[in-house]
Amino acid sequence: MKHSAPSKVAVLPRIGVKRRIAVDLLGIAVFAALMSVGAHVRIPAWPVPITLQTLFVPLAGLMLGSRLGAASMVAYIALGLCGAPVFAKPPFGGPFYVAHASFGYLLSFPVAAWIAGQIGRAKRLAVWRVIVANFAAHVVIFAVGVSWLAGWLALTGKAAWTMALAMGFIPFLPGAVCKIAVGIAAASAGWLPARVLWPVIVNTNEESKNGSTES
Repeated sequence: MKHSAPSKVAVLPRIGVKRRIAVDLLGIAVFAALMSVGAHVRIPAWPVPITLQTLFVPLAGLMLGSRLGAASMVAYIALGLCGAPVFAKPPFGGPFYVAHASFGYLLSFPVAAWIAGQIGRAKRLAVWRVIVANFAAHVVIFAVGVSWLAGWLALTGKAAWTMALAMGFIPFLPGAVCKIAVGIAAASAGWLPARVLWPVIVNTNEESKNGSTES
């Protein structure tokens, strides 16, 4: 009896182009929505409120990958600049929001999500990559956000960098530590569900190389 040569079998099913586009758009929409909700879960502070958003930024990169994670952040920012009330401070949206002291933090979100995806999704899931990805994303957010805030304060003739660190960095540290811890747990726990919901995004090609059957 002749046996056919072993054939590669995908562990996760391949999907068509149309369905892949739909899945990609779903992932972008979900994280854009989470960012909108996170903006309104906030502790009022001047000039930068403390929000839940930075929990979702690295998660977007970790769960969707760098490209789609960044796209979800761009979609969120574009939605707000078009006038949707999705930002954290009044008027909560519109093109003039670029004049806010906190707009630098928003600008950092696509870059931070992309970096988190690049680090955390380079290979199979590893806890150390998730940890590094979360820390790296927060470093980017603070670097860009505080720099923008310092420039905004400089226009008022104040001690820009001293005040920027005092108002835009130090008060956020306790919350950042908590959000990093929650983000690490959420990314780790959510990896398997993500494989079911977004099979194409989560290493389908890599997994397909490992499965084989004999007939």
